[in-house]
Amino acid sequence: MSIWRLLKLDFWRYVKNKKMFIVITVMPLIALLCTVLFINCISNVTNSKLNVGVLNEDNNEDMDLIVNIANQSPSVKENVNLIQYTDFQTMKRHVGNKELHCAIKIPRGFIQNIYDNNEGQVEFYNAENPGIKVIALRSMVNDFVKLGNYMRESLENLWQSMDDLHISNKEKISVYNKTAEKLIVSMLARDNMFQYKSSITLVTYYLVYFVVIFMYINFFSMYRNITCEDEQAIIERLKLYNCTESKYIFSKCFICFTIQMLVNVIILGVPLYILKVKLIYILINVLLITLFNGIVVFTVIKMFHKVKCFFLIANFFVVYIILCSGYEKINPLKISTNAILNFFKGKPMLHYYHNIINAILFMAIINVLFEGTKKILESLRKV
Repeated sequence: MSIWRLLKLDFWRYVKNKKMFIVITVMPLIALLCTVLFINCISNVTNSKLNVGVLNEDNNEDMDLIVNIANQSPSVKENVNLIQYTDFQTMKRHVGNKELHCAIKIPRGFIQNIYDNNEGQVEFYNAENPGIKVIALRSMVNDFVKLGNYMRESLENLWQSMDDLHISNKEKISVYNKTAEKLIVSMLARDNMFQYKSSITLVTYYLVYFVVIFMYINFFSMYRNITCEDEQAIIERLKLYNCTESKYIFSKCFICFTIQMLVNVIILGVPLYILKVKLIYILINVLLITLFNGIVVFTVIKMFHKVKCFFLIANFFVVYIILCSGYEKINPLKISTNAILNFFKGKPMLHYYHNIINAILFMAIINVLFEGTKKILESLRKV
């Protein structure tokens, strides 16, 4: 029998199976429905304005310029009431009694630190149980601070270019200030920035845990239904299909990969499309997240019934993770969750190889525990 005919027969055999139909159709559609409803429910969460306190202890003129531009930004005006403070304790007390949703303290020398090639930092305070808009605002502030060095380098290059052209100091200062203002406005004045940040942050911080748990359940259910057949059933199927063991194993691997790819398109691809992530990012991430599930690896190992391979792979990955990520990143659930977080942000996971490895390690450990428990139960039955 040709490999393509074998793939076709295998695919329809699994799809027509009642358990598999639930795993690859019903469960993903339920997850997708929950995701879409969740996104729709939070799409209006940005209607209310945040009361944000700002204490500017930096007397630098450039810092005053940034605060004034922020006050005039359409994106900030529509979503935030900026309240300027002169006393830190008063501002902190207002955060504590929830008169303010959050507060930002700009320390003395903030701008000068950036000019001196040091990392600029602001202090961010929020009330208990912050909403999604506060989380989005914190993320935006952090992003803005990170862009400080880029702005400094750009302005320094501009100043040097004007020096080379022997432009007068008065004209240089005028051009410098206008350019700085435009750079700041370009970061603050995008009307959809806050809504986009809120939606993405909400999905990544709240929905992702549901998706991670669902993916593990879906993977384990499909893995058990497709790959776990006893030896007698495998022999009978080989005779029925008149195919070699290598073709049979290839068919299993390919079907696992294809079905999980389709499931991930439903669970992950559609929500990303709704959030207007680029199609190329969706394709890359769905492909990598399928590999991340480790289906092909576990199918091959299961076909050969070499349970000890799991221990070897687990030990290898532990050593590899320690070498490439540091001991503090060994928590498999945390790292695999972070990988999905990056996925939801629309970032290709090519630079997060240790996350993929860590997730596979986590699944390997689960399977080792499962196989070990099964062996113990079989021994007890014999006794």
